[in-house]
Amino acid sequence: MARKKAKLYRERGKTQRSHLTLTQEIASSLYEKVRRGGKLWNKEEIIELPVYKGTDVQIVKIPYTTYNNWITRGNCIKGTDTMLRDTLDEAREKSIELKQKERRKKMLDQAENNLVRISKMRTTEAITTVVKGKVRYHKNPDGTPMRKVNTKLVGIVAKTSEYITSTLANETYNKLEKKETKNLTFSLSDLRKEQEGN
Repeated sequence: MARKKAKLYRERGKTQRSHLTLTQEIASSLYEKVRRGGKLWNKEEIIELPVYKGTDVQIVKIPYTTYNNWITRGNCIKGTDTMLRDTLDEAREKSIELKQKERRKKMLDQAENNLVRISKMRTTEAITTVVKGKVRYHKNPDGTPMRKVNTKLVGIVAKTSEYITSTLANETYNKLEKKETKNLTFSLSDLRKEQEGN
C-alpha cells in the first residue's frame, strides 16, 4: 500500500481553497478517529488523519480552526446532505457504546474469575478458642489442626459473583434451573458436615 507525503490543509490562500473541501474520505477518517476514542484537539492545533483512496493512503494535516468551522457552520459532507457534526455525534455515541461494552466484559471476566476462585479456594478455617486472652487451636487425634467450613465467606463471594454475572449476562447464567441451584446448596451442606466431622 503506497503512502504519500503528508499534506497540510490550509485555511488561507487562493491556491489552497480547494483543499478545504470536506470530502467523504476526510469525514470517514474523522468518524473512525472519534469512534475509536481518539482526541481531535492537541497543542499543535493540527488534526492528522490517514485518508484512504483505494489502496493508497495519504496523511493529511488539517488546522483545528478549519475543523471547528466545519462544525460551527454546519458544513455538509461533499456529495451528501449530512452535516459533519451529526456524523461525529453518531461516532461519539458508538464510542460510548464500545467503552460500555468493554467495561461490561471486564466486569464479567472478573465475576467469572471469582467463580473459579470459589471452586479452588480454601473454604475452611482452624477451630480455635480464646482462653485468658490466648488463642488455642483444637487438634485432631493425629495432631493436625481441626478445621471448619467458613460458610459466610463462601456465601458472600458466591452471591456477589452470581449477582454480577446474572446482571451482565443473564442469557448465559440466569437460566439455571432451580434443581441445579438446589444441588449446589446440598453440595455445600454436605461438604460442611463432612469436614466438621473430621
